[in-house]
Amino acid sequence: MVLAYIAVFLVQPFFLQNNLLNGDTPGIYFSSWYTKEYLFPRITGWDPFFFFGYPENHFYGPLVPYASSLLSLFMPLESAFKLLVAAALLLTPLSFYYFARSFGLSGKDSALAMLAMFSLLFVRPDELVGGNLSSLFESGFVANSVALPVFFFYFGSLKRGAANGLFVLPAVLLSLTLLAHTFSGVAAFIAGVAFAISGWQRQRLVFIARHFSLAFLLSAFWLVPAIAKIGYSDVSTSGTVPFDFLVLTIAVVLAFYLGSRKESGAAEPLAFVALLSGFSFLGKIANVPFHFQRLFMFLVLMAPVIIFFVLRALGRQKALWVPFIAACLLVAVFSPGINPGGVSILKSVQGTDEKIHGRLYIDAPLNAESQFEELQHLIPMQYSANSVKGQQVHSSRNSRYIFYMEQALDGNHSQWGVPLDLNLVSSMGEDARALVPFQMRLFGITHVVSAEKRFEEWEEVQDLFAIYLRDENTGETSLHNYKLYKVGGSPIAEVLKARPEVAEGNWDDAVKGWFMSNAVKDTILVSEPVPGFAGAGGETVDVIEQSSTMERMKFRVNSANPVPVLIKISHFPNWRAYSDGTELRIYRASPYFMLVYAKGEFELRYVNALADTAGYALSAVGIAVVAFILLNRKRPFFGMPA
Repeated sequence: MVLAYIAVFLVQPFFLQNNLLNGDTPGIYFSSWYTKEYLFPRITGWDPFFFFGYPENHFYGPLVPYASSLLSLFMPLESAFKLLVAAALLLTPLSFYYFARSFGLSGKDSALAMLAMFSLLFVRPDELVGGNLSSLFESGFVANSVALPVFFFYFGSLKRGAANGLFVLPAVLLSLTLLAHTFSGVAAFIAGVAFAISGWQRQRLVFIARHFSLAFLLSAFWLVPAIAKIGYSDVSTSGTVPFDFLVLTIAVVLAFYLGSRKESGAAEPLAFVALLSGFSFLGKIANVPFHFQRLFMFLVLMAPVIIFFVLRALGRQKALWVPFIAACLLVAVFSPGINPGGVSILKSVQGTDEKIHGRLYIDAPLNAESQFEELQHLIPMQYSANSVKGQQVHSSRNSRYIFYMEQALDGNHSQWGVPLDLNLVSSMGEDARALVPFQMRLFGITHVVSAEKRFEEWEEVQDLFAIYLRDENTGETSLHNYKLYKVGGSPIAEVLKARPEVAEGNWDDAVKGWFMSNAVKDTILVSEPVPGFAGAGGETVDVIEQSSTMERMKFRVNSANPVPVLIKISHFPNWRAYSDGTELRIYRASPYFMLVYAKGEFELRYVNALADTAGYALSAVGIAVVAFILLNRKRPFFGMPA
């Protein structure tokens, strides 16, 4: 019945009506598109489309983009992406049932628990919690929803594996949860720790250690580089688990109560709830960069199984279990409606014959597009043009400076996910806006798509498309006529006429002050002392070769002597520069660009760093371990006895 409901009322409208431009969906769909078009069969690589270049699938879990790309070998990418989401939806109630059965509930009680858990997916405590249905279809948290059934299969396999010592399946599922969604992977790791502290027997601890070790090996190709380069990511603390300290207290009290009644079935779920709530409570105090609201649904979905064991301990299981399930169903029935078809109606925008060799900025504030970030992703994909701002802001340290520029241009622009000093922008007023043309030049922006001519210097190229928006409060309709403008800009690499200045104190603080001041017009900051010479004023830089991903570029510096060359591509440890076989030193330049000193021809390459090579080697070992165990197993199941 539940599967039929999902197929008819969720999957069907999602397949037929959803244009994948709702909430955060365009961000992960873009990653799937880029992986398919530019990276496949590689999993990670450089993406020049947003943030002046960033490592695609490097700080965000790569499972959804890569699985979509793999499926797209047999069908269109849009169908492949939707099929993956549909599979996750259909597997979700099955994972709930498997979870309940793993903890000793009968087939009937497990079915009822599954029904209650699925009903709770209709709860809408906050549009940003992740894991529930509104977060999937409206907020676009696709990776969160794909990871959800994998998490519950993992939790159930832990219970079974702890009893029989078979650890390969839990290890694989833990790895998949992490690769699907980082925050869900953290929740899964906490679940493993909960099993360790729920029973200190040697056999269980060995099982937990083995499955953690194998999961680390299997995911090391992504996890090791992500951890090693986390300083190049940009994550802020956000969200909360409501009443986390109260939930922690209740979980501890229930654990002691059930233990006194010799009811051990809920020990691991209660330990998980306590640890997860404690992590949220202490993490906020310590200002840990994490989106704590993404943990909320894991706590909510533990409730039915925990309540089953509480009712059994109280001797009220037969009297109250079915009424509890009915109450959960009523919550689902009376919750606000879910819209699997989405609300965005855009399918495409008018193309252009204009050759866009630089960067294209999409000036689409929240009050001028129907959905958050839909134009910012649809236009670059359709035009195959490198743009400026994408959804995956945590992938680049440059993202915050794009937000500063946008807020100065129009305060209605969206901003999220990274630490910003918005009071600085508002306090500067028109002075902040006056800096925008110079910031655009710094960023190498040559064209803008906008519904307004923001500056007189902008040269109109053509009309593109119109969007009609209706204000839900007033009922009034507004027209936004988007046009393409030339805005001048600058090349992706240029010789500096003035010697760069060394930033004083904290880099981010210094760069923020520089970026929001007149110094951005003619000065570049560097993070360390550099050679003391600069260009004379007549030198130029030509791009003579460039790969489609910009992972390999050749430049010609028209100068007889070495000069400082600012490369307007995000600084990252995988970059190497060479001239005549000699490696050139790459300096970090403001905001997070690269600076080299060169003459004549030199080459810029994106290569594997030590962490990348180590991660792939460790994952190869993990795959070999799994293959060895499967080929030598004596039991008809994944694993070997601990």
